[in-house]
Amino acid sequence: MGQYSKLKILEARIRASKPYDDWVLRHKAAFCLRCNSRDHLECHHTVELYHIVLGLWKLYGDEDHVYQHVLSMHSEDMCESATLCEECHKKIHPGRQPQPAGNTRTEEWSAIPRNITFRLAHSTRDTRPNALGLIAVQTLFAIGWYILNGKMDSRILELNRRKLAKVIGKTPSTSFNKSLTRALEALESNGILLASHSAGNDIELHIAPDYLESLTNNPWFVPLSDVRTSRMCVLALKWFLGMQSRRKHYKIGLDKLCGHLGITTTHQPMAAKAIREACELIQWADVEIESGMCSFALKKRGSVPIFSLRQVLVDSIDYDH
Repeated sequence: MGQYSKLKILEARIRASKPYDDWVLRHKAAFCLRCNSRDHLECHHTVELYHIVLGLWKLYGDEDHVYQHVLSMHSEDMCESATLCEECHKKIHPGRQPQPAGNTRTEEWSAIPRNITFRLAHSTRDTRPNALGLIAVQTLFAIGWYILNGKMDSRILELNRRKLAKVIGKTPSTSFNKSLTRALEALESNGILLASHSAGNDIELHIAPDYLESLTNNPWFVPLSDVRTSRMCVLALKWFLGMQSRRKHYKIGLDKLCGHLGITTTHQPMAAKAIREACELIQWADVEIESGMCSFALKKRGSVPIFSLRQVLVDSIDYDH
């Protein structure tokens, strides 16, 4: 990879960071400096960001030093800017291609450790110790959404029950509140939360440092739309198959798949029926089950901005800690 490509990737990484996003929020004015438009406003570096990165690269010759220096320049408001609308900004940078990191829409994504394992309860009748029900797993994904969107302060999340319900596609109700209380208790017993406190609709979650470390070191990003379902089997199957979605075809034994999905029944026809019904609700996957083998046809789901999302996640976890 040439120097230009390396520096453009580093520039994209900087644009995806939380300190950079905070700098934009502090410096973006209410209208465009050139045409007075109030729509689609952006911050224009009076000294182009790429040239700042290039100058520091010549000084350090090391990616991490350049990255940290540029972030500190933005955190300390040492980069001069002007507010421009998107159209006026394009005139200043003719022919500039959009940066991939600029298209990182964190509000559409959740994060969870790729290597996390726990028992999944597909039924409210499941009384296994520490088994996580649907609301508990969806709340875990919601935690990942809140963290990825920079809403954590010193390992503490402050959230509202109604907002949380909306994030995971539930309707706020007395029944949901009871299920959420049980879900938070289950997340505590699994070591994901250190504690949780409620006051009316306001909830305070204390995230376990070990969980945050696992999330930082090995994150997996899931579309938030995958989390919004009324069936555990659908959520578990989307989650599992999402990790295989680089393949067009994927085969796995039915018994082994049931283990991954937390399906406890030993009656294969019943398990196969549950998986077929769940797959019917997943637009990007089809399944054939025969002789104890599941054959999935996985359609292309589009590119996932993993690099940018990962950096945003790391910045959200590490910022101010």
